[in-house]
Amino acid sequence: MNFKESKEILEKIKKSESYLLHCHQSPDLDSVASAMSLAYVLKKMGKRVDIVCKDPIPEGYKYIQGVDGIKVLPLENINFSKYDYWIVLDSERWNQVGISFVPNIKVINIDHHPLNL
Repeated sequence: MNFKESKEILEKIKKSESYLLHCHQSPDLDSVASAMSLAYVLKKMGKRVDIVCKDPIPEGYKYIQGVDGIKVLPLENINFSKYDYWIVLDSERWNQVGISFVPNIKVINIDHHPLNL
């Protein structure tokens, strides 16, 4: 863990109000749990948060509190201008995100894979 980057991310979060989180395409438990956990923290901080996923959330993950609030829709249909930041989670490359373009929005990338966007 890079604590310098963690502090920088926290400062950005404190200064902004609205966030778009996502679960990567063909979401696995790591992706869904990461998005739900971060959404919980952001909401406790009084932030506005939406979570989207290109693909349906697997039935086996429906036990996770709040997972029914994830919007399933093509990322191309999102109005990114409604958000201060897009927080990209658990996605090593843009093709894993499931979008054919990089939208005009500030991005925070939080990922544990060896390669990053």
